[in-house]
Amino acid sequence: IYMQSLHVASHSTRLSVTTMSSVLPNTTRPATMMSKRFDPKDIPDLTGRVAIVTGGSKGIGFFDALELARKGAEVTIISANPENGHKAVADINQALRETNTLGSVEYIECNFDTLQDVDTAAKELAKKDERLDILICNAGIGQAPYKSTPDGLNAHFEVNTAIQDEVRLLIRESRSIISRIMCLLCVS
Repeated sequence: IYMQSLHVASHSTRLSVTTMSSVLPNTTRPATMMSKRFDPKDIPDLTGRVAIVTGGSKGIGFFDALELARKGAEVTIISANPENGHKAVADINQALRETNTLGSVEYIECNFDTLQDVDTAAKELAKKDERLDILICNAGIGQAPYKSTPDGLNAHFEVNTAIQDEVRLLIRESRSIISRIMCLLCVS
C-alpha cells in the first residue's frame, strides 16, 4: 500500500501499478509473515456493480477505484479537490483503455469539512443509481494541525468519523440494495 501511494505522488505520466506483494514477496516483518497478501487478481468480475469510493483521488482510495473499475464496476470517486479528482478519472480511464476494460469512473466533488456538502453529494448520488454494491469510506485527514470546520467541529473528528457515518446513513436511506460497506482505518 505504501509503495502504491508513493507511485501516485510521483506524478508519472504513465500509470503503472505495482502491488506491495510484488515488491516485497518474501518479507520477514513479523506483522505480515502469517498473513495472506491481498492481490487485485483475486477480485471477482464486478460488471454491472456500482461502487463509491470516498477519498478516491489519491493514495489507497485511488487504487481501490482503479482496481474496482478494472474488474468492470461503475465507480464514483468522491473527493474535495477537483484537480486531483479529474486527474484520477483521466488516469483510471487511460488504464481502462489500455487494458480494454469495460468499467467506468466518474468524479463528484464534495468537501467533507461541511455537513451541507456531504448532504448534497449523498442526495445527488441517491438520485443517480437505484443500487449500491460497494461503498469504500476512505476519505480522511492524516496528521494536520488543529482546525475547526465551518460546522464548528474538530476537522479530524468531522472528516474521519462523523462524515463517514453521515455518508453511510444518507446513502443507505436512499438505496434499495447495498451489498458491502468498507471503512478503512489507520492505526499508527
